[in-house]
Amino acid sequence: MEYRDAVRDVLLEECGKKLPFLGKIDSVAMDRFRFAVLKLSGGDLKKLRGAIHLAKSDWRDLLVAAEFANDIEAHKEWLPMILRNYEGHVSRSRG
Repeated sequence: MEYRDAVRDVLLEECGKKLPFLGKIDSVAMDRFRFAVLKLSGGDLKKLRGAIHLAKSDWRDLLVAAEFANDIEAHKEWLPMILRNYEGHVSRSRG
C-alpha cells in the first residue's frame, strides 16, 4: 500500500464520524477537520496519528493548533497554498 493510500484510509476511518459530536456533519464539512489533521502532520504518518488522537480528544484543540478555529473557511485557503508551494518546488527541482 502506498503512503497516500494509507493516509487516505486512516483519515476516512479515524477522522470522520468517529469524532465527538460530529456524527451528523457531511463529508464536505468534515474536510475542515481532515485538512487540520493533514496540516499538523507535516507529511509524517506518526504526527498524523497524533493529530487524529488530538481530534478524538477534543477537535476544537485540533482546529486551534492548525489555525483553522477562527475562520470556518481557512482550510480552503490552506490546501491551494500547499499545492502551489509543492508545484513551485517540483518545477525548481526540474529546472
